[in-house]
Amino acid sequence: MNDELSYVEYTGYRCLHADYHQNPDLHLTRCGMSQCAPHEFWGPRSRPDYHMHFVLSGSGCLEIEEKKYIINAGQIFLLPPDKIVYYYANSKTPWCYAWATFQGKKAAYYLKKAGFPPDVLIRSCNIHPGDFAAVIHKMLLANSSSYHDGLLRTSYLYELFSLLVSSSKLSLKYKPTLKQQIEYAVQYMEYNYNSDIQISDITNYLGLSRSYFSREFHKQMNCSPKEYLMNYRINEAKKLLQNTELSINDIAQKIGYKDTFSFSRIFHDKTSLSPTLFRSLYQTAKNS
Repeated sequence: MNDELSYVEYTGYRCLHADYHQNPDLHLTRCGMSQCAPHEFWGPRSRPDYHMHFVLSGSGCLEIEEKKYIINAGQIFLLPPDKIVYYYANSKTPWCYAWATFQGKKAAYYLKKAGFPPDVLIRSCNIHPGDFAAVIHKMLLANSSSYHDGLLRTSYLYELFSLLVSSSKLSLKYKPTLKQQIEYAVQYMEYNYNSDIQISDITNYLGLSRSYFSREFHKQMNCSPKEYLMNYRINEAKKLLQNTELSINDIAQKIGYKDTFSFSRIFHDKTSLSPTLFRSLYQTAKNS
């Protein structure tokens, strides 16, 4: 047994470091529970193993590969190995989560069965998140360095995956309302408008089909998701044109357009003005 096994417990935080690899297919390296302080953060850095969080209450934000995701109670988020990640609690409603960290030559295979294929980092719990936390609680109780407790922790990790697999295909019992899902989509766009996001990124984030999402979004917002994103980008561009001396090319890059021509064409379609003329008219009105 590895002598580095350790257990820490204090108010709002419990963690087990159990770096003992009994099972090459799937083994636990760490687990814990934490009630985070407002804006408490981790990173930006990477880990060598998978790190899975079950959000019990509150909310926070995950940043990975130049994209940001709002994570809410009732969701699970997965951090893949060797990816630079940064995540932090909401300043007003900081999250409380349970987590498990694991490795193994079959980890990716089990994750796919559990609703986490390679391109998916977030899914709904589909059941109450406390059910997952209860399994992690049992892991924390098996915190001695004995061979017995080592086997128990391994068995509980398989129990956790069994629960993930069984819940991954359920009709959602613990899901946000449609209104909340649209709000999450709006949050996603407003957090990521400055990167090259696609509607498929949003539907993957929400776990919805593109056609269903687009239809319901239009019902609630009176525009398509693509139109909403475009309008938001143009409004941000107006602010930059009015309040900065950035070049048109720099502004295009900052709001998610790869080239000045595309940005200028869309800006003109939306405002009947070129970006340069819009800035000039604003400056004239401001100084008159």
